[in-house]
Amino acid sequence: MKTHTKVLGVLVVTLGMFAVAGVIAAAPADTLQPAHTITYSEEVIVNNTFKANSAYIGSTVAGVGGVTFFNGSIVNNSVDEDGESTIPVTFADNVRIDGEIYRTEVGGENPIKLADTIRPQTNNTYDLGTSVYNFKDGYFAGTVSAGTVSAGNIYTKTEVDALVATGGHDHVGETWSGSVTSGTAPSVLTLANTGSGSGLVAASSGNAVGIAGGASGTSAAVYGVNTSSGPGVSGISTSGYGVYASSTSGTSLYVDGKVGMNAAANKAVGTGTITAGDQNVVISNTTVTANSIILLTIGHADSAAGVINQASGIRVSDVSAGASFTVATLNGIAQGDNDIPFSYLIIN
Repeated sequence: MKTHTKVLGVLVVTLGMFAVAGVIAAAPADTLQPAHTITYSEEVIVNNTFKANSAYIGSTVAGVGGVTFFNGSIVNNSVDEDGESTIPVTFADNVRIDGEIYRTEVGGENPIKLADTIRPQTNNTYDLGTSVYNFKDGYFAGTVSAGTVSAGNIYTKTEVDALVATGGHDHVGETWSGSVTSGTAPSVLTLANTGSGSGLVAASSGNAVGIAGGASGTSAAVYGVNTSSGPGVSGISTSGYGVYASSTSGTSLYVDGKVGMNAAANKAVGTGTITAGDQNVVISNTTVTANSIILLTIGHADSAAGVINQASGIRVSDVSAGASFTVATLNGIAQGDNDIPFSYLIIN
């Protein structure tokens, strides 16, 4: 009996050693290698860093699973072919964020770069900025289109070449309370009435400037500063092409600068000559009236043709309404004197 017991003990110890050796050789201390896919139906808590070559979080079923909360930063630490960490975090699918988005926690200095068009989800619904939080400056190289433009001040670095109103607008600058200031001479602004009604309508006199048009092809009224006393006029109205008169009785019309005349009114401009031996010359076929202003410019007689003219003056007389007027010397021209050339301008 003693001999049998001894042999059995050696056998048990030997089998135990083989069993321990088999467990130790199954996997190294830092590797978990199951025989099949491991499925956990309960919560798994990892108190240290979790690393994986790839991770699938959530479910393919809409609204199932996902990241409940996330604390920290998402960083792509992979490097490019030069060994530089320049590869950005890339989302290969649509991204929807229901909360607020910040460039940094409080806003940063680096710009947000886009390589696509910015557009709202639906048309004419959302704003860019608010009445309280405004964007500071905007820079556009192309056309800016808007239904309504509201601006405190409008500045241009160069002269405005043209201002065109389209779409049958009947009112331009109806409540204009500001002013237009130009550092250089502005380009010509042409306002044409193309409709059958009032093309450009001004408010009552008292505005700084207003323009009102009548029917198509008719003249427009231009209102100036409404003053009750002192220099200036309360209104200027047109009564014909290039003919202007004050709309207020007894008020003078002032021109501070050059006065030009269109070629269509050239009947009011001309020249003449009082020849030697004559005292006067009649200018006929003009637009002169009894109330016309006739301005004369006296030419200088050519002394090489004879004796310098000794006439003491020149005047306008015998104005015949709608027909003619006479230019005459005060003392006449002697036969040996030189001719006197002159030019005239008629202002009706």
